Amino acid sequence: MKFNFLSLMLIAASVSFTSCNSEGKSTKSQTDTISKVDTLAEIDLKVVSEKIMIAIKEKNYEALANFVHPTEGVRFSATSIIDVKNDKVLTKDLILELSKSKKKFKWGVDEGIGDPINLSINNYFDQFVYDVDFIKLAKKELNKVTNSVEPTRTIKNVYPKSQFVEYYYAGDGKKYDGLDWKALTLIFKNENNNAYLIGISHRQWAP
Repeated sequence: MKFNFLSLMLIAASVSFTSCNSEGKSTKSQTDTISKVDTLAEIDLKVVSEKIMIAIKEKNYEALANFVHPTEGVRFSATSIIDVKNDKVLTKDLILELSKSKKKFKWGVDEGIGDPINLSINNYFDQFVYDVDFIKLAKKELNKVTNSVEPTRTIKNVYPKSQFVEYYYAGDGKKYDGLDWKALTLIFKNENNNAYLIGISHRQWAP
């Protein structure tokens, strides 16, 4: 088969256009996929945290226990400093056991006054977990800490490969000049494609 010069030029132009068009589609498709994956990962963790917060608010300890890490349990930190020595770590079974009891035990040390925190699980949740309606009033952030950078360093030091969702309540600015702010942080560990709850950290303004 013979080709004249014009035929060869038309074939070359057609091949070049097809190649560029194919590469353009491939690049766009890959970018879209990455964007969707990142967005879904963020949304999923916030959805999980919302379910946990509902369980906490309703004191549905059975539902809460389902999210707890099966071997590490969940550490409860009552202050901005995560104290690995004194903070209470509860397994799934222990959460269910304590939920049926009014037994008091030590959860940690009160940052403000330095006294031990001796409370039942219900009273602890009232004072150092869900002490404000976070679901209704708080701003929700993924892997961000509001008001202070120190808790971020603390979380990342204690839980180096974790992700967390912070619920931040700015307080009643008119009445207390913002000094009644509170934050509750749910800390997660990704393992076997599951986001397990390994920490619940509460902090607030302290003089």
